[in-house]
Amino acid sequence: MKAVLLALISLSFLNYAYANESSPNQLQQYFGSEPIEVTPYDKYLKEITVGTKTYFASLDGRYIFTGPIFDTQSRQDIVEVRTKAMRHKMLAKLPKDSTLTYPATTQEKHVITVFTDIDCGYCRKLHSQIDAFNTLGVSVRYVMLPRAGKNTRSFKKAVSALCSETPNPTMTLAMMGNEIDTKNCSNNVNQQMQLAKQLNITATPTILLTDGSLTVGYITADQLIDLLYKA
Repeated sequence: MKAVLLALISLSFLNYAYANESSPNQLQQYFGSEPIEVTPYDKYLKEITVGTKTYFASLDGRYIFTGPIFDTQSRQDIVEVRTKAMRHKMLAKLPKDSTLTYPATTQEKHVITVFTDIDCGYCRKLHSQIDAFNTLGVSVRYVMLPRAGKNTRSFKKAVSALCSETPNPTMTLAMMGNEIDTKNCSNNVNQQMQLAKQLNITATPTILLTDGSLTVGYITADQLIDLLYKA
């Protein structure tokens, strides 16, 4: 009898939820003028995509969840699953020639993308391990993220490194704290900074793996390998 009662309550709740489903226009009001895409997720939730961000809402649109949401059956944060997939999609579209790459010096096993700032101490510390990463079969793609902003000293260093006739050695010199020749040319530093903004990345160094996993801060070569094999 108790099981039947619970089933009837659950059924009533679902009938209420479906009868009171919100329209995309109702949810749009919460996000203002920023365009959204609303799709069903399951019989309990709707999924809302706003640019590269993912939110979930109750079917009636009354509740919008802005933090992690854990599925107790799959034991996953479904927000992070969607966010990783979005990062992976955007990285896959990133042209190879749009980044400064330090290729693996042995058979390439992994590729990581690092958002970096030449004037960031921990970025320099991470770069000091670039040879170790490359020897382990890890290629490193740098996306420039001068946190001081456009047309600052850090920004101009990034441009100078990319515009150098020998970008990789020049980048390494800059990362070692040495002065490099000021250069200017057609470059995509602004676009690289925009990519960071789209991915909601503000800290450096930020490391993205090919599956969209993200880690912030300095790590050793051994720690990187652990991350890669857990991904």
